[in-house]
Amino acid sequence: MQLFVDQYNKLRDKLNTYTSYNAQDGTTGTLFGSTETLRLDSGLGNAIGGIYFNDGSIRSLAELGVTTGEDGKLTFDKSRFQAAYAANPDDVKDFFTQDKRGFAIQTDSLLESLVGKDNSLLVNRLDSLQKQVDNYDTDISHWNDRLANIQDSLLNEFYQMESIVASIKNNLSAIGQIQYIAPVSSTRTSSA
Repeated sequence: MQLFVDQYNKLRDKLNTYTSYNAQDGTTGTLFGSTETLRLDSGLGNAIGGIYFNDGSIRSLAELGVTTGEDGKLTFDKSRFQAAYAANPDDVKDFFTQDKRGFAIQTDSLLESLVGKDNSLLVNRLDSLQKQVDNYDTDISHWNDRLANIQDSLLNEFYQMESIVASIKNNLSAIGQIQYIAPVSSTRTSSA
């Protein structure tokens, strides 16, 4: 139970870090506002604080010494757990392991739906994000190809303009070399 409490508290610290918001500088954690982390947080909170109707006399983790503090972290009262186990070990076992209604069975089912390897909330979100990344990569590749074609087209236009400008300069140079020829005068000399 202590290991469970310690691991849960580590998860709580991670969730607090990744979903944090700093009002002073406006910074947020990587997963701030993520519906997946909100569902994970609320699902685990409900599992920890929930009532489990089974055939035994124990219905909650609180009866076994596991309580939630104001910060959302768990504390474990080992003596309370040992007293409950000493009084009725079968009910403690049933609380955790009873088929379909035990804490471990229901919590495992919840965790499988949230973070399991097959079709869970986080796996589906990961697949969705990977598809977005793949689509962005494809878009970037298309834009790079398009920009390369535009660059080639602009370079061709530039080279054609350079050729035209060079031709105009040659023509101007040739025109500049033309010398003025005075008109032939129309006075004739008469022969007598």
